[in-house]
Amino acid sequence: MGDMLRTMTFSGSNWMADMQRALDAVAWAIRTTINPTIKHSPCHLAFNQDMIFRRAVTIDWNAVNQQRQKSVELSNAKENKTRLTQQYTPGDKVFIVLDPDERRGQPKMNQPTKGPFTITTVHDNGTVSITRGSFIETVKIRKLKPFPS
Repeated sequence: MGDMLRTMTFSGSNWMADMQRALDAVAWAIRTTINPTIKHSPCHLAFNQDMIFRRAVTIDWNAVNQQRQKSVELSNAKENKTRLTQQYTPGDKVFIVLDPDERRGQPKMNQPTKGPFTITTVHDNGTVSITRGSFIETVKIRKLKPFPS
């Protein structure tokens, strides 16, 4: 859409009609583009019809669902391949990695973590409880970084 808007020439008097034409072309392109994973376009899935050739399309929904599931599993396997597993135990010291929003006001070379904090409890749902000052906080293990011993 951005490329189309950058290359279009808008007439001064009929600007809204030109914009509507561009948006119609973008919507048509999105609806007719075939998804490489499921081998169908949104138009095929919604209307059981091809918009370009105006012919009926039969869709095997079981195959579509299997292909989507296969795509999800491949994506998860790719993501998990580089994941480091860390087993925490009560008493371990950890850093909390700050979110980009929390780091926004800090100087560039500042540490992207807070801590160290002590783990008090390890839960089986991917979280741990840590002692943070005078209170106990539950934190996801993905936001933690082990404290070097």
